[in-house]
Amino acid sequence: SKAALRLVDDPSYREFVYTDELGQIAYKTTCITRTLKSGKLKNRWKTLGYSVKGDFYYRHMQWTRRRFLYRLRDVQAAKTILYVEGESDVEAVRRLGWLDLDGLPVACTTAAGGAMAEWRPSFTRTVEKKLRHAILGDNDLPGRRGMQKIYDALLPVVGASAIRMVH
Repeated sequence: SKAALRLVDDPSYREFVYTDELGQIAYKTTCITRTLKSGKLKNRWKTLGYSVKGDFYYRHMQWTRRRFLYRLRDVQAAKTILYVEGESDVEAVRRLGWLDLDGLPVACTTAAGGAMAEWRPSFTRTVEKKLRHAILGDNDLPGRRGMQKIYDALLPVVGASAIRMVH
């Protein structure tokens, strides 16, 4: 429809696709940015989950299905992982094309929900064999708390020498 086409071309509409280990779409998060009368920007986030057959249904961050790190396939292939607060931050870092000490691309990831997301044990299992971990959050209270959750979960598994918190 014309409305759907307008949304896709609209810079205030952003869509981020989460895949499973096989690269199949598990769910998408979308953000629609609106300008309030006061001039402030307000983001409205939704999550759209996909069934095994490919038809979709709506859930709002309360689904019981498995959750995955954003850009999971990049995370699986990399030796160095950079954790940031949200999907937009991941995409910004990807555009920079950062390389690790071995000259390989740095995989940047986040969990759906950004700083407020629950860091799940399955996320830690996904990255436990990676050589280097860097954690970079926004410089605000939710950002520091969210990144501390990741640090606390990774510390006993990968050790302090493999993790760097960037403040």
